[in-house]
Amino acid sequence: MRKSGPPPWRKPLWKALLPWALLAGLAILAYWISVSGLLCNTLGSASQTAPATSGGSSPANQSGDINAQNTIVTATVSSVYDGDTFHARLGDQTETVRVTGVDTPELTRPDYVSAFAQQGGIARDFTVALVDGQTVYLEITAGGERDRYGRLLAYVWLSPPSTDPVVRQTAFIQNTLNGRLISAGMAEPITIAPNTEYAPQIAAAAAEAEAAGRGLWPSGCFSTTSGASDDQTMETGLGPIYPPR
Repeated sequence: MRKSGPPPWRKPLWKALLPWALLAGLAILAYWISVSGLLCNTLGSASQTAPATSGGSSPANQSGDINAQNTIVTATVSSVYDGDTFHARLGDQTETVRVTGVDTPELTRPDYVSAFAQQGGIARDFTVALVDGQTVYLEITAGGERDRYGRLLAYVWLSPPSTDPVVRQTAFIQNTLNGRLISAGMAEPITIAPNTEYAPQIAAAAAEAEAAGRGLWPSGCFSTTSGASDDQTMETGLGPIYPPR
């Protein structure tokens, strides 16, 4: 008698589907291998073709390790008060910025009569010509961000500063408002810690400007390259206190 069950020529279903399942698995594996290779090649090409930033990136409203723990922020100068003070927009905020490390002659104010107001006006015109309405890059010293009046103390770069400290030190006088004021004889140096990163460059440029009789030095508005000024006594508390500008 013939036993019941499937015909001997009929294979179980799983045995019939096994070859197709293996082929499908191999196809999926080959697909993922090809996709992974393409992705790796794309990332490798991107890393090789990305532009270098040896001259410094445009630091639009971002901070970076530019000089020790200093930060760099992008600002737009909205108005100039005097040679070493201006107002600037930083994003949606407006700040009063004090150009650190240098001091220009004071302008006459309602509460203060400057003996060198004319020279102060000349220094102001110098600053207006360089930065008014322009985008600048403010280097802020860690721990020395503001003075007693809340003004932002900054080295004012006229173009994005390099991330190379050697390049920055060399470029400081030519590429910052601070350096231009000093080298043109429109300001004298002041050194108030911790804002001392570029004190040697500022002192050397001031001595050169004084020796050459450049800018405002012949007028007698500066004592010597090591002398203090109205603004220095104001900021260190060694003399009269004037209201913030």
